[in-house]
Amino acid sequence: MSTLSTGHLSPWRRPRDSQTPTPASLPEAEDVQLYEFKGLAARKASKVRVLARVLGKWIVTVVLIVAVYAVLIGYSVDRPVMSTTKKRQFNALITGLLITLGLSTASFLTGMCDDMRWWILSRRARSQHKVEHILHAHSTSRVIRLASRSKRSNIHVAVTLWVLLIIGAQVGIASIGLCYSVERTEDKALLVRGNVSIPDMSTIETTKVANGSNSQRAQEYTANSLGSVSLAYDTAVVDQIPQPGDLYSSDDPLFFCDDGGCIYAFHEVNTKSALDPNSFPITAVTNRLVRVDTACRSYRVTSGGDGLFENITIADSNSRGGARNVTLPVLGGGDQSTFFTDTMAPCGPACGRVSVFEASSSSPWLYECNTTVGTPSNASLPQHALGDDLVWMVAVAVALQGYSTTAADEDLQVQGIVYPAATYWGTPMSGSSDALALLMSRFAIGVLGMAAQSNTALFVWGDAPTIGQKAQHGTLGHDPSHSWC
Repeated sequence: MSTLSTGHLSPWRRPRDSQTPTPASLPEAEDVQLYEFKGLAARKASKVRVLARVLGKWIVTVVLIVAVYAVLIGYSVDRPVMSTTKKRQFNALITGLLITLGLSTASFLTGMCDDMRWWILSRRARSQHKVEHILHAHSTSRVIRLASRSKRSNIHVAVTLWVLLIIGAQVGIASIGLCYSVERTEDKALLVRGNVSIPDMSTIETTKVANGSNSQRAQEYTANSLGSVSLAYDTAVVDQIPQPGDLYSSDDPLFFCDDGGCIYAFHEVNTKSALDPNSFPITAVTNRLVRVDTACRSYRVTSGGDGLFENITIADSNSRGGARNVTLPVLGGGDQSTFFTDTMAPCGPACGRVSVFEASSSSPWLYECNTTVGTPSNASLPQHALGDDLVWMVAVAVALQGYSTTAADEDLQVQGIVYPAATYWGTPMSGSSDALALLMSRFAIGVLGMAAQSNTALFVWGDAPTIGQKAQHGTLGHDPSHSWC
């Protein structure tokens, strides 16, 4: 610190002339004191030490700010869902850090104010009255009172900016609490070890469709019905398959398709919530996926394509004479599509063969398709397996009628279903084998998904989904584009 004066005079001054002794009365030279010290004795502080003290406080404040952001990011991004214990830990950490940050910021600003007092005093000499007021300016309110007595506009501006800085710092710290919230998760489940309910996929259960029968015919009829019912559920692209642990609601897509194939993601239900009549079943998506793929070939119908004849002729370069005759099990008439299958002629394990006759007076077509049902991926329990009968019926369900509609054929080895062109399943494909393959894969995966939704539940030990909590970034409503942070 610089040596300070209590007035406008130099701290080393001569005595007044009236007090100066006559030469005759001067004492010895070594006893003469011509100057006496006046003022505040102080040692000039090192600039490095002052800057280090200010920088140290600033670093502490920055470290606390980084810690606050680290906690917010760690719990809101790295932890998509929290348990109650984790929520308490988060609240304790963020509250403690914010309190410490507020105290550190206030101390930092006050310390800077203290250092500025000495710098102001060192600029020029001031009266003792002003020096005392400056030295006692240790609070914001006292600084404001001193500034109000001054007539200098630059002092008013400086004090105003300083007060705004202090207020802005405190408001900024306080507003951090508005930038996040801890709420119940609506998209991600908290998985805990416990009992879960999974569907029994050993066969097609008929209790919700057929009247008290579980025969083969009843199962075939039920399989076809489930495929039609599946249209009530949304279909999305494969890229939109939810992640394991995502909560499922009835509004979410149930099936996911791409070129020629469709996927179903199995769900697991918290057994406790499923058995509680006063609770909504907590359902989560798993990593067990089943894919259905279909490959079709198309043939132009050269004779009998109007749907009025039992026998038709198709152009087939692989047949003798470049043509082949096909017998239809059902006459559907014009502008309809007949799906039929020979139940005794599968195309291999987990594979079903279905033919489709697209009747038209102008552009009739015949398609031959093979549908393959894959095995569930990530299946870890015997209860996760698909039954052989279920797999076969899923593959050919689009053509299964189950019960005979006429007395002419009670054997039902070759079964067929007619879909009008105005319906979804009877949409004319005009020779596009890829479009028909996607349609048939969608029907097959719909049968499998509906069976998983309606079959009897099995109780197994696993990761039970529960409702957790999540630290979320503050937004206006649910639109991230309207954020106040």
